[in-house]
Amino acid sequence: MSKAKTIMSKSVITLGPDDAVEEAVERLVAGRVSGATVVGETGRVLGVVSLHDLAKVRAGRGSSDEGIDYYLRWPPVSGRVWHIQEGTTPCVRDLMNAPITVEEETPLEDVASLMLRQHIHRVIVTDAERITGIISSLDFVRLYAGAPALAK
Repeated sequence: MSKAKTIMSKSVITLGPDDAVEEAVERLVAGRVSGATVVGETGRVLGVVSLHDLAKVRAGRGSSDEGIDYYLRWPPVSGRVWHIQEGTTPCVRDLMNAPITVEEETPLEDVASLMLRQHIHRVIVTDAERITGIISSLDFVRLYAGAPALAK
């Protein structure tokens, strides 16, 4: 039975919780990935953020008729509302989601089931709360198609 470590990407883009949203977007686009793991100063996994999450803030930027705070609504299923003060620079901490992690030895069938149940496109592979890799839905497509993995 194949394990998470067999398809995980070891080259992982990480962000800090205090990184500005604009900087995070630039790093994800430059890395040609759609999401990143948020880690603290000690390397502990704190959360995950995607371009989709970050685009919500960028889309909300702009002038307000009243010059007051603006609100960003997540899809109704989550019920989350972001309130970001006008004139402040939103950071990754404001938008990150709780991390969903697996261990390197987790069977791939369990990883796939978890991703389906949680409706997510990536899981973080950890060892004692430290990131060792990441598995995206594209990694499963590559596995199924028999395509070689990208640079790991």
